[in-house]
Amino acid sequence: MEKLKKCVLAVILALGFIGLGACGSKPDKGTQEVIDKIVDYQTEVANTGFDDIKKNHKYTEDDFSFKISYDKAQDVYLINAWIPYENKKDDQNWKYCFTSEKELIIYDYDSDYTDHLKEGVFKLVYRSGKFDK
Repeated sequence: MEKLKKCVLAVILALGFIGLGACGSKPDKGTQEVIDKIVDYQTEVANTGFDDIKKNHKYTEDDFSFKISYDKAQDVYLINAWIPYENKKDDQNWKYCFTSEKELIIYDYDSDYTDHLKEGVFKLVYRSGKFDK
């Protein structure tokens, strides 16, 4: 019976470490590509103005918070992100999809993101910033 308790405890600890692996860890190559695409896109948007004033925002990954899930069968990433606005870190919450064709889609409605999340077998692969707490 004592051996069984030790075995169960070892399994629980192993699962705990595996579960924590996605939290605050370094992103893999595919996940980093997603992060870079969003940072570059939002920086470009921030520097595009409707007036003649030249904006010079230089956002980095540290200005964002990410919660990224991946569905291997669809080869699709779903991203819940807090993005900067006017140099305020983590100011606005946006939802994205990064497709197998490397297209970044911005969801207009949170419900679209939630519905897509329910359609597949998405596993959390990375989280940072506000999502890492």
